[in-house]
Amino acid sequence: QLGLGDRKTRWYPAKVDKDIVGNILPKVKEISCGYYSTFILDTEGQVYSWGRGFIGHKDLSLEELPRRIEANSENRVFEKLLCNEQTAVLFAPMRVYSISPKCGPACGGTMISILGTSFKETNTMKVRFTYGENGYLTQEVTCSYDPKLQCMTAATPRFYDKDDKEQEDIKWPQVCQVALTLDGIHYTNCEEEFLVYSDKIKINTINPKSGPVTG
Repeated sequence: QLGLGDRKTRWYPAKVDKDIVGNILPKVKEISCGYYSTFILDTEGQVYSWGRGFIGHKDLSLEELPRRIEANSENRVFEKLLCNEQTAVLFAPMRVYSISPKCGPACGGTMISILGTSFKETNTMKVRFTYGENGYLTQEVTCSYDPKLQCMTAATPRFYDKDDKEQEDIKWPQVCQVALTLDGIHYTNCEEEFLVYSDKIKINTINPKSGPVTG
């Protein structure tokens, strides 16, 4: 159970370079061993295991080649691997990878959904929008967690004050960096950006000015 596809005893080092489906293993970041199992963490944040026992593949397993752990790992990027004789612990920090819709007017009020991993309901969770030249402007709004959809929902803030003072200094559209916090202290940036456009859009012309009834 050395990850080489057989159960032979080896007296000299042998390179483990392929997984159970024949793919070349990515570069390994960490490795940890138990009594009858081995776990590796690659540089892409994926975890593989082989050997015997409950090694992350739902049931009792006997794997002679590295198998990627897929159970409860969807969209997670693991950073740390800890293993003792019979137990392994995988750590993946919170990830915020999608926001929908990806744009909205400067007057705010756009309902957005944020997808990620390791979300949970807290009393201090907020969404922060950073924009303006060199990110000198920030707005924060409260959000709520939808356990069925496993996403955060929030309404975008008004990106200028009621007197339009800030809007005069901002060139629209603005690309916002969106970040989520669960504890009010540590923020995780979203992997996608949010575009804010002026809500004072003027249509000066349209071309062409005619078309068939068939569309």
